[in-house]
Parts: sequence; structure tokens; C-alpha cells
Amino acid sequence: MEPIRFHIVTLGCSKNQVDSEGMAQLLAEQGLVPAEQPDDAQVLIVNTCGFLASARRESAQAIQELLEARRPGQVVIAAGCMAALDEHRAEIPAGVDAILSTREWPQIGQVIGRLLDIPLAPIRPNGGSPMLTSFRRARATGPSAYVKIADGCDHACSFCAIPLIKGGQASKRPFDVVREIRELVDAGVKEVVLVSQDTIRYGADLGIKHGLPGLVRLIAEQVPALRWLRMLYIYPSPLVFRLIDAMAE
Repeated sequence: MEPIRFHIVTLGCSKNQVDSEGMAQLLAEQGLVPAEQPDDAQVLIVNTCGFLASARRESAQAIQELLEARRPGQVVIAAGCMAALDEHRAEIPAGVDAILSTREWPQIGQVIGRLLDIPLAPIRPNGGSPMLTSFRRARATGPSAYVKIADGCDHACSFCAIPLIKGGQASKRPFDVVREIRELVDAGVKEVVLVSQDTIRYGADLGIKHGLPGLVRLIAEQVPALRWLRMLYIYPSPLVFRLIDAMAE
């Protein structure tokens, strides 16, 4: 029996890229095989962006193109941020076979199993907080990789839809972050980039005081083979000074 092949189209930010890698890893563990081109895949997944109207149009266009070109037997799944809000979900083209919201991507295997009527056993992710999944990082696509350390935001800025789309902040536990980085380094990665919506507040939801500076120290101690550590989405906070001290150490 030929293995089922899947193709993922990733749109939007680096956090979406990490979620797509998570989906690909979980599907590979269930025996599915990635395909370079949509024509070679039975399962087509679009990991959408819903932050801006232009991004939603791009996501809708990508889905529509796959729907128009799909052959009998192919299924199209819309995942990611565009599916998080009803008003944005309404912009997803009609005809998709399933919709997965931004934090539902770990269910991708079960969804595909139902659509294709095949037995896909649920795969337990390798940890994470109750709201944020951590997964194995056994594959590296280059010398640099993103690691998502948290998702969501607790601020209520009037100009930003992130809390509505992503929900409140949910941080990965420090040892899950360290494990992911160690796996990436073992796979040949030289540089890791920490990302989240509000990176400087990492760990606040877990009750960790000075979370990000402490995480930087822990990574340096536990993964000494990592050559470079970068961080994105660092917003103004008194913790920045503690972070600078940790980096200087």
C-alpha cells in the first residue's frame, strides 16, 4: 500500500512556520509522507494567517487555488489563525473538507483519519503546557530554526487582534523548550531563534519569575553546543535589563 502523502502551505509569521513543522512531524510519526508539490499529495493543508485583511485574502486565495485544482480523492484542510474567529472563518472559501483553529493543529492526524476513513492512532506530543504543545524536533531544514516558547498575549491593545485570535498567553515549560533545542542541535542546527507573541513575558502564565532571562541561562547551561541564540518580539519591559545581564553572562 502506497503511503499517504501530505503537502502543507504555510502563510504568515514564524510562529505559523513552527506549527506547520509540528503538524509535519506528527503526521510523519503516523506514517504519512511529505510531498514537495500539491499534485503529489492526497492531503492538502493551508496554515493560514488571519492577522491582517491582506493576509486573509492571501490565505483565501491559496485555499481557493487548491480547491480549483484538486483531483478526486484529495482533501483540503484550512488550519491556523484565519479559522480562530467566526468573522474570519466566514472568509474561508466554501468546499474545504475540514477547519482547524490555531491551537487545534495537534489534532491534524485524527482529522485526516476521519476524512480518509483510515485508522490513524492519536500521537501524544512530547509535552507542553495544557494549552501549548511541544513536539519532537528530529528534522532540521537548515542551520537555523525557530522555537516557539509561548503563544497568545494577555494585553488588550485596541489596535491588535492577537488576543482575540490566539487567546491568552500560554508558555511551554522550560524543560520542553530545552529538549526541543537539544534535538535541533543534535540534528545539525547552529542557530535557534526564540519566538512568541510577547517573548519578554515568557513564563508569566506559569508563575515563573524572570522567565525569559532564566530560560536563556538554562539553555546556555543545558545545551552548550548551541552556537547562536536569538530572540524576536522583545517588547519594552523592565525585564529587558535582566535579559541583557543574562546574555552578557
